[in-house]
Amino acid sequence: MKGIGTWIAGAITGALIATVLMAGECRAAPLTPQQARDIYIVAYGQFTGPPAWLEQMPVIHIVSQEVLCETAEMKPECNVLGLYREANVYILDTLNFETLSAASVLLHEYIHHFQYLKSGSAYDCETWLAYEQQAYAIQVQVLQKAGDYLAARSVRIAAYRLPKC
Repeated sequence: MKGIGTWIAGAITGALIATVLMAGECRAAPLTPQQARDIYIVAYGQFTGPPAWLEQMPVIHIVSQEVLCETAEMKPECNVLGLYREANVYILDTLNFETLSAASVLLHEYIHHFQYLKSGSAYDCETWLAYEQQAYAIQVQVLQKAGDYLAARSVRIAAYRLPKC
């Protein structure tokens, strides 16, 4: 295994949350409950909400590409890494949660959870697009603060490619 690095993501308020992640391997690594909780706290720090939200973590489902695409109501060969549906997060089972980029996918979905808690589901295109833009912006910010500029660039490209309403 490669050396262990510490990912420190600064919340907008200046609070620091540390999550230990390993870098560099391209195999799937399971998400531990502690990692899920740590990433949730980082997401909470990036999205201002009431303290009660800290106890309202969504249910996490680690699923195959087929199940993820089906849940997203997309073609079986869709290119989705994560999805949020009303207090449920679906994450692709091939992600390596020892990497910052995989952790940022979960962070992105947690931001959708906070958006849901604050304003409800995005039932129209404009709201969905605004939710996605905000989640991508926070994801990029956290990746940049952690020094993963390549992953941040990839996320910016994905945000740029969002469909227009």
